[in-house]
Amino acid sequence: MEREVDALAALDHVFRQAPIPLLVIDAATDVVAHANDAWKEAAGHADPAGRPATELLPSAAMREVGRVLETREVTSLEGVVLGDVQRRAVFQPILDGNGTLIHVLVVYEDSADRVASQRKDHFIVRAAHELRAPLSTVLLWQQLLRRHTLDAADRDKAFQAIEHSATSMSQMLGNLVDMARAVSGDFRLDLEMVDVDALVAKVAERARRRVESHQLELVLEIDPGLGAIRANGHRLEQVLDILIGNGVRHTPSPGTITVRARRDGDEVELAVRDTGYGIKRELLADVFQPFSYVDDVTARGDGSLGLGLALAHEIVTVFGGTLTAASEGVGTGATFTCRLP
Repeated sequence: MEREVDALAALDHVFRQAPIPLLVIDAATDVVAHANDAWKEAAGHADPAGRPATELLPSAAMREVGRVLETREVTSLEGVVLGDVQRRAVFQPILDGNGTLIHVLVVYEDSADRVASQRKDHFIVRAAHELRAPLSTVLLWQQLLRRHTLDAADRDKAFQAIEHSATSMSQMLGNLVDMARAVSGDFRLDLEMVDVDALVAKVAERARRRVESHQLELVLEIDPGLGAIRANGHRLEQVLDILIGNGVRHTPSPGTITVRARRDGDEVELAVRDTGYGIKRELLADVFQPFSYVDDVTARGDGSLGLGLALAHEIVTVFGGTLTAASEGVGTGATFTCRLP
């Protein structure tokens, strides 16, 4: 008997301390039996025990409660308001030891957590797809090379394809490692004085071949005498590479990628503007989130895992700068602007 009491006390403690809002409704009376601390805090109410559930749940949610009572199956409903926040509510039957339905448990899920989870699921599928392509290329050419049937021209072609695929995989895996460090708070950079003029010219020259290979034009608007800033040269190059690559992925030919660099008082402004598909205004707030894909359907599939912009944002933040996105909507192109002290 003492063990049963201890077990019930432990369960009650777990229920009350659960980090997500929970509400328990009596199946026989539709009266609230229990609410945990997270529910009370989110709702801004004192203990609602004893109150009719109809006073706390909208009619659509009460219909789900009725469905659970009728079918004894778990149901869910989007957009249930708790406090000032819309959430997804899950309604679950609770049975006693005899199989009698005694309560309906309402679990309020955090929408932000669900979106993040969905993005991660999307990312796993995307990562498998993007890594499979270069890996398949390497394996194919490796098999052909082993047969010793390729002439000199085809062997050169094989080596170039293998090198390109290996580089692509290395970049993707590098982004994964960097993003993992950023998420864990272990992203540290050695800062030094970096010549901005030389760095932008170097990145632009490297990017020109890629831009032009997609029948796009690269336009440079670089003011002279940008001077030096305190940053990490390799990582700043990476930021520009990511922004230019993002523009290439979302710009159909004929189109233009413009790289602008200028000094604005004590800050240096680096911007990449494209004439591509643009970004829906409601998505602008999410473009720097990990696993986010801006207008994925229209992007070229060239090895993006949805981490590049998030990583660029993290790097710029470490520099003490800002990275912002702007677009007037679909069909208007997009501009990414980096400001560094």
